[in-house]
Amino acid sequence: MIAVEGVYRMDGDLVRLPEIVAIKRRFDAVLLVDEVHSLGVVGETGRGVAEKFGVERSDAELWMGTLSKSWASCGGYLAGARGF
Repeated sequence: MIAVEGVYRMDGDLVRLPEIVAIKRRFDAVLLVDEVHSLGVVGETGRGVAEKFGVERSDAELWMGTLSKSWASCGGYLAGARGF
């Protein structure tokens, strides 16, 4: 399993998602993308690092984040494809 953050909050660095997807494919790994700090602020319409880099959501098996940052709510989510 490869686990990455969309934005690393301490420095504001963005994950190099296309490179991570290539590594995931090379090693037949499962990819988890944590968008706690990127959803709502990264990408042309705020849809996160997948939108920013033109990566298909299906390229990662798991996506997670929180609703308490840019969504001004509470709670979070963990979403993925069935039976991955």
